[in-house]
Amino acid sequence: MDNDKQKELTAFTRAATQCGSRYLAAGGPTSRIEEKLTQAGHRLGFKTEVFATPASVFVSASIHGHDEVITAFEVIKSQGINLAELQRLDLLLQRMSDGEMRPRTALPLLSEEHSAHPYPPYVRFVAVVLVCLMASLFRYNNIIGALCSGLFGGLTYWTAQSLGTRLRLPQIFGDFIGSLFILAFAGVCSILAGIPPYMTSIGYFILIVPGLNLTTAMSELAESHFVSGTIKLMRSMLVLLAMGVALLLSFEFAELYQLHAHNLVYVKNFDLGDSFFLRASCLSVVIASSAVVFAVPKSDVFWTAITGLIGWVILQQFDADRFVVIPSFLASFSIALISLGLGRAFKTPSQIYSVPAILGLVPGLLAFSTFEAYTQGSETQFQIFFKVPVIAGAIVFGFLTARIPAVIASNDENSTVNI
Repeated sequence: MDNDKQKELTAFTRAATQCGSRYLAAGGPTSRIEEKLTQAGHRLGFKTEVFATPASVFVSASIHGHDEVITAFEVIKSQGINLAELQRLDLLLQRMSDGEMRPRTALPLLSEEHSAHPYPPYVRFVAVVLVCLMASLFRYNNIIGALCSGLFGGLTYWTAQSLGTRLRLPQIFGDFIGSLFILAFAGVCSILAGIPPYMTSIGYFILIVPGLNLTTAMSELAESHFVSGTIKLMRSMLVLLAMGVALLLSFEFAELYQLHAHNLVYVKNFDLGDSFFLRASCLSVVIASSAVVFAVPKSDVFWTAITGLIGWVILQQFDADRFVVIPSFLASFSIALISLGLGRAFKTPSQIYSVPAILGLVPGLLAFSTFEAYTQGSETQFQIFFKVPVIAGAIVFGFLTARIPAVIASNDENSTVNI
């Protein structure tokens, strides 16, 4: 075997595992990275096999006609959503596939210093505050409750993230601690100011609720990626469990010590219900702010907000009490088509637009409503709970259906489209 070719093969396996692990750590789908790495290896002249899960990446490569195989394996230590990093890695893989960059040249670009968040910490903090504030205002129409949600939700999110990073806590435990913090703040606001606790806590729960992960898990399962889909599904269930335990723990603690507010101020002092423009503005701010939290590149934030707003407008055309599946299916289908079109126009991964845009569609709010109904003794808790996977499934199949016209438009029967 030629020595230079051997070095190139070794460099490729190292670059592939590092790129794959960083891609998945940034929230990328396993199906896409498997396809991209395999494609890059084949175009470089290597026989390549890739197996990826949310926890690890395994790459095996060899030169055609030779028996010697080089394998590499890397464990993914932490995960989040960094869409700017996904875009950078997608471009790097494309350049390797096209022969514009050799694997040895790509290795230095996979270091930590090149994967930093594109927004400074104070901008991200403001974005978190806006998400929490607008989510509460959008749901409950109460300015005071929304301000409390924004302030305490932002502080809780930042504190939980910082503690989790410094103490190297598992993400599930970090979400549990954060849930306890926000519920403690909500309880204090309820007792001292008479603000219902759900007004204060909803913003934080919207940020951590695993609606996006649940939808992604069902998408992986639908594509027969059973290992990856099952892992993501179990992680989603564990996050919901952490939220539920924190909610019930705080509720029972309040019952035990008789910590109840006597004068709850649940007044719609800023009614958004009759104003389409105000509700659309609130949702646009939520989507744009979440795009900043998810590290969407600055040039794409506007298009992300527009994409999500279009999906929400479609969702509003149906009566939620009569229709469960059709609204989510059509809205997700539209978001997927728009995201694919924008991705092709700007030559970026379509996830840049679709991930924040589906925030208004994912069943995270319903999951929160399940716990809310339970703690209030409502009989609708189980009805709401069973809507969560149904809506998640409708969103997934809306996304999958949108691939059909995208593949037809590509005029390539062997092409695949990822959303």
